[in-house]
Amino acid sequence: MKKKNYFIGAVFLIGLLLNIGTELGKIYWALPQIISSNIVGTVIMGAVGGPLWGGIGASASNQILANTGMGNPEMNIFFIVKMLEGIVVGFLGRIRKFDMITALLCAAVLALIVPFAGSVLAAYKFSNEEGEGLAYVAGVISSGGAKYVDMLGGRFIQLFSNYGFSCMVALPVVKMINKLLEDKQPL
Repeated sequence: MKKKNYFIGAVFLIGLLLNIGTELGKIYWALPQIISSNIVGTVIMGAVGGPLWGGIGASASNQILANTGMGNPEMNIFFIVKMLEGIVVGFLGRIRKFDMITALLCAAVLALIVPFAGSVLAAYKFSNEEGEGLAYVAGVISSGGAKYVDMLGGRFIQLFSNYGFSCMVALPVVKMINKLLEDKQPL
């Protein structure tokens, strides 16, 4: 069990570094969007470690970038969206063996729900309105929902291909790691 925990810790660290590295690649080396917007590290952490590790790892990489000067501090609220990515991948990886079908399912689900969460957070973060209570929350969700519908129509295919790319790149790594852990109990 102790060996397995070290192994999962190493997988977590590798996933975290992959997430940070691809984000820095976008900033410093002008990587193409399909590479720089990937979540390969998140997929690996979620598919191997489950929803908890996927969520923690994805949100941690976002916070590291936002709070160390490597990323945009204005974007640190979006750790919630990153956490959602890790939880979705981890959950789908737990209810199904992480194979090609699961990878494509993850890409489709992420392409549908992550933009909504991001739109609502953006409406909250960048709106000039102030308020409190349910009316304010309903207004933010409504505003975010409208942005989501506008954005989704033109970007679903792009989002699906970006998430699909990440899931497919991570798939052989996840299979290899899961094979190494096969004789062990699930986390």
